[in-house]
Amino acid sequence: MAKKTNFSINWNRVMWKETLWLNFMRAVCVSPIMTIFLASSNSGSNSDSWIFGLIWPIYYFIAVPILLLFRSLVYWTGGPLAPLVWIPVCLIMISGGDPIVFLISKIKPQLVPIQDFKFINFEIFIFVEKP
Repeated sequence: MAKKTNFSINWNRVMWKETLWLNFMRAVCVSPIMTIFLASSNSGSNSDSWIFGLIWPIYYFIAVPILLLFRSLVYWTGGPLAPLVWIPVCLIMISGGDPIVFLISKIKPQLVPIQDFKFINFEIFIFVEKP
């Protein structure tokens, strides 16, 4: 199966079930990493960082449309600093889970709907298309 990450894709060819599954896997896999990061950076003794791990996979599907819209607006206006904003957001919010999804794709490839899933993907949302 092919993957496209830009907005010039053929929306009729998008496999929505597989697209949502892949991005949900990425969000679930980054949750423990972000929880540990937030807990270690929080100076308070009674940290609520563990809640992040529970709500992140749900919040991801709320935040992604907003981030994609923001990215489009910045690119359309010709913002020269767009990559400086976009790449750190992708790295922090979702790409941290890609190595885990990559390992899953090597151990049990039928769980990951993309054959050539990369170790790190610099996209906040990956669309899966029909071959």
